[in-house]
Amino acid sequence: MTGPGACAWRRHGGNSPPGAIDFSAPANPLGPPPGLAELIMSCASSRVYLSYPSPGLQSRLASAASEYLDVDEDHIVLSNGSAELLSLIPLALKARSLVVVEPNFGDHELLARSVGVDLLRVLMPAVDDSFQVTTDDIIRVARAARSPAVLIMSRPNNPTGYLADERLIDDISSRLPRDVTLVVDEAFIGLSSLGTSLGDREDLITLRSFTKDLAAPGLRLGAMVTSNRAALRAVSGSMQAWPVDSITACSLSSLLSDRSVRDHVRRGKDLVARELPRVSEGLRSAGFKTFRSAAPFVLVKHRRPNPDLKDALLEHGIYIRDASSFYSLDRHYSRISIRSPRDNDVLLSAARSIGP
Repeated sequence: MTGPGACAWRRHGGNSPPGAIDFSAPANPLGPPPGLAELIMSCASSRVYLSYPSPGLQSRLASAASEYLDVDEDHIVLSNGSAELLSLIPLALKARSLVVVEPNFGDHELLARSVGVDLLRVLMPAVDDSFQVTTDDIIRVARAARSPAVLIMSRPNNPTGYLADERLIDDISSRLPRDVTLVVDEAFIGLSSLGTSLGDREDLITLRSFTKDLAAPGLRLGAMVTSNRAALRAVSGSMQAWPVDSITACSLSSLLSDRSVRDHVRRGKDLVARELPRVSEGLRSAGFKTFRSAAPFVLVKHRRPNPDLKDALLEHGIYIRDASSFYSLDRHYSRISIRSPRDNDVLLSAARSIGP
């Protein structure tokens, strides 16, 4: 984003230059499910965009989303992408403090600054080839926060790929002060090679992103999942009247009802499971340091600082994510998505050519 009003801190993946292979925005490496484009065109042809999203359309979308996620329909709140929920939840719960396990999504800092809540960070140190965090680290910071507070962690973590196992989440939840709400951002769990969703729980809120599973980030749809009635009422009552536009609601209500879509996502997940170790090993052989990941991307450390490395790879038609915008990381870190085997071969060839 550039121009008047642009925010210097807001940097995300995507928007690769023409002709470059985009390794900056992680998503299903198989691309969108077959038939999605036709569904969008059908919805456009029926001119659903001429009306506000109807209650019936929203209801069909909620039913399809709950079936896809395998959760109770009464326990989800749909939104204009999961990023909207990350901003809305602290506001709806009237949080005075935001506790974030870092490195993490940079918009948390923007929210804290814009609404004047305290931002407390729990830093995940890198130990050998993996980032790690302990319950003690998190609880110590959470207890120092002004209440009420919201604790946010991502699983698997963006950008490190670290996957907190369910026992760690249980331990954190059991030891948190009562006035601290745990929010686990599971945007990439549907494509994780090692983990499954925490699902529908009363002691925490999970966030899901359909855009990653479907490789369609322009169709903004996210979901908050919890059986905590108070949190559901607070967040749903704070939503705008039509959080999901008519084209997205129309096309995805049909798509998510098709059980073949789950198979498409599963095959994408299986491809990540096969390609992630190969890409990581190939990058290590080229001289890069890679970190263990359970996500559809790998964090790498390199000698050459960005934007030098990013520009060098771009000359080979490869566009990666400079990870220096993530808290605690510097210009010697980049995040690289897992794509198709053919694209990954191009990446590894370029990496060997230029070195770290």
